Amino acid sequence: MTRCFAMLLVLLLSTPAMGQAYCAMRDPVTGIFATFPEAERYTRTIRPQLRRVIGERLPFTLHFNELGRHTMYLAMADEQPMGLLHVRSERGRYGLIEVGWGLDLGMHVHDVYLQRCRDDKIKAALAAIKTRLKGASLNELIPMWEKATDSAEKLLLESAIKTIVVTKEAWGDALLPWQAAAVAEATFGPGAVLEQVALDTSTVEASFPVQLKFAAAWQVQDAAGEDSGWLVRMDMTPVTHPLDLWWVVDEQRRMKALVRSSGKADEWCVMMFDLLGGKGTDELKDCATAVGVVAAQIIEGLPTEQTHTP
Repeated sequence: MTRCFAMLLVLLLSTPAMGQAYCAMRDPVTGIFATFPEAERYTRTIRPQLRRVIGERLPFTLHFNELGRHTMYLAMADEQPMGLLHVRSERGRYGLIEVGWGLDLGMHVHDVYLQRCRDDKIKAALAAIKTRLKGASLNELIPMWEKATDSAEKLLLESAIKTIVVTKEAWGDALLPWQAAAVAEATFGPGAVLEQVALDTSTVEASFPVQLKFAAAWQVQDAAGEDSGWLVRMDMTPVTHPLDLWWVVDEQRRMKALVRSSGKADEWCVMMFDLLGGKGTDELKDCATAVGVVAAQIIEGLPTEQTHTP
């Protein structure tokens, strides 16, 4: 039988003593440890610089007291992460509302529940939109929030958006290895073995009006120990919204896949891969798009020698 446990990742949502409007009324520690007795606890505090970054990612104004520390739970099974749980406190008509958000590793809403709520309007709104919330990403939630006219629905959507943005910005680096493993399995097949490698980012100087943010790179081998290729997490911000991307390169140093941070190829990725798929550096350099140029420069920056230990 699979034995489940949870790793408690803390970013514990708290506020100063004189500003308790957004502090957690009841943290779900008791329930988590009753369900997952082998949980471990870690702490991280959101610093002013990160607070500014989070504020820039949100389509609405964030109250200053909402960001201090907050709690994130990483549920594990057989040493593999199954998902995340974050309980947020939101200010409602009759006091604080506690909303439990379950996320998958790709930062999609997996499930949502009300841990504490005295407002029937909020309960009805959640029942009405819960199906639409499940599976939604940040890029899908923001248009839903923009179109929402009901105040209760808007509050829930804001809570979901804040949860995903804070999780991505505050704890994304810790989740990267798990996300990389999931993307490797999806693109290279089961049994893929990953080893983090250095990417020469000096090659990545796109001449297009885009901002690039490099996170990490991995060399991939199959279960038999044969080289399969590389994974690179490099985000792009063109004129519009940020693109959180995995660049997948095969052992011949050709583009194998282009997927979002969720590990899925959305419509934009499919369209771009039609231009990039199977191409190497020389062909990509002639590409008339920023994505093609960045792909060529990423491949050029990959290690030239095997880094895995035989």
